[in-house]
Amino acid sequence: MRHTFRFYKTSSNRWYIDLPGWEGGIGELEMVDGDKVWG
Repeated sequence: MRHTFRFYKTSSNRWYIDLPGWEGGIGELEMVDGDKVWG
């Protein structure tokens, strides 16, 4: 089975993934650079 995901960029240059059926908050879907997480 193949899945397709969409990514969105906000006006503040933050990236988010759109996961079908996601019921959590948008903040949990934010895409961040690894150095910002582990840096």
